[in-house]
Amino acid sequence: MSRKLITLTGLGALLILGLPAVTRAVEARVIGVSENDKAMNQAIADARAKLPHFWAVMAAPKNGESDFCLKVKITEGEAVEHFWCTDLRIENGILSGVIGNDAEMVKKVHLGQRIAIRTPDISDWLYMKADKMIGNYTVRPLMKSMSKEEVSFLKAKLGELPKD
Repeated sequence: MSRKLITLTGLGALLILGLPAVTRAVEARVIGVSENDKAMNQAIADARAKLPHFWAVMAAPKNGESDFCLKVKITEGEAVEHFWCTDLRIENGILSGVIGNDAEMVKKVHLGQRIAIRTPDISDWLYMKADKMIGNYTVRPLMKSMSKEEVSFLKAKLGELPKD
């Protein structure tokens, strides 16, 4: 069965943003998800459908929005891994970001590396507003694989998903 790796999105993003983690053991955790996982595929589709919202808020934050991140699919041979990217920039029409997770399977990128980001490779997004994560669609189906403590922590940090 083919598998793709999804980083532990919620806690990974919180670590990227410098917020406290639930435990040190969780920091490097990666959760494997089947390419056929309906809940994850729907979460990715929903995140992509709301990308216009993300771009609009990122272009003109007006209510304290900050710490804009994109989750990007990177493939190397048969390995597929999704990485959070921070420090997003658009220069000369090219979107780029800095890898915010350690690689588990895909070795052509590393933590702290700036990469070009293609829109078709975006699998999720998030930003912070009033100490809440807005977006982060892919963490929701991953909660079934987390401890009660992790789920409780994440639920306290997740804001409402955008309706527009």
